[in-house]
Amino acid sequence: MLLLSNYITQVQRILNDTSQSVWSQAEVTDRINDARLDASRDFHSVRRNVVGVQLLPGVEIYNLDGAVAGANVTAGGSNYGTGATVPVTFSAPPAGGIQALGTGNLLNGSLSSISMTQWGQGYQAVPTIAVGGTGSGAAATAVTLFQSNPLSSTIGNPLAIVGIANQWNNQRYTLGYQPFIFFNAYARNWVNLSNQGPPGLFTHVNQDRKVYIRNAPDQIYNSEWDTVFMTAPLVATTDSDAQMIEPWNSAVQFKACAYLLYKMRNFQEINAMESKYKELVPHIITTSGGIRIPNPYHKTIQRRVIGMGG
Repeated sequence: MLLLSNYITQVQRILNDTSQSVWSQAEVTDRINDARLDASRDFHSVRRNVVGVQLLPGVEIYNLDGAVAGANVTAGGSNYGTGATVPVTFSAPPAGGIQALGTGNLLNGSLSSISMTQWGQGYQAVPTIAVGGTGSGAAATAVTLFQSNPLSSTIGNPLAIVGIANQWNNQRYTLGYQPFIFFNAYARNWVNLSNQGPPGLFTHVNQDRKVYIRNAPDQIYNSEWDTVFMTAPLVATTDSDAQMIEPWNSAVQFKACAYLLYKMRNFQEINAMESKYKELVPHIITTSGGIRIPNPYHKTIQRRVIGMGG
């Protein structure tokens, strides 16, 4: 992982401005962060499989703006009684948000899971979860569909939901995807959501930060969301870029140089740096995927192997 100071040094060397006579360190830092944003969009390099997202009964539309979508039990505790449930409380979001709600489930007096009754919205940091009742020692962490930024109050909402894998009857299956115009035309036939069942299709309206699910779930389903985020800014020179890692970070410097050169109106050099960046994008995407054979026993592969053997 590169430090911000590494990026700065590399950019200054490419521009032959290690003395900072043309561009200040603040200017270089700003353009590096702009370039990291571009690279995260082009590479989808900040990608996370979010486990423990709960799809709720009868809920078709899920808001992704500061979303809290589930909870994982980290300690069961003990002596919470013989009942089936125990109250749990998520800390509240900032004004204007919607507080996440859920119920704790008990097994032999210990917290075994938390069932969400309402997703949270508008959170800017991961909420804490307090477990009520008479017992002690139970603890849980919230499942969020955003990335908190310790350097500011700005959070990283998802750029794209690549896929959703649903868990049902001890199986995991992937929901189909359709663009919203087709999803709206063919999947949303029932306005009153009467056709509930295991979800099978989703769409993501990026601009509105919403995901639509059909069928509307007939119960709580645990799911995994393959999610792409944008980068958070680096501020201090000692900040380590844990998001834009190798090999994706090797293109950042050239995009940053292109941005900086606009100050000089040196369009020939700008084009050279842009061309280098654009050359690296498909190269890195291809090489970072590695060489994979989906099925080495497929007949096509077998024919190639036989042909090689003469």
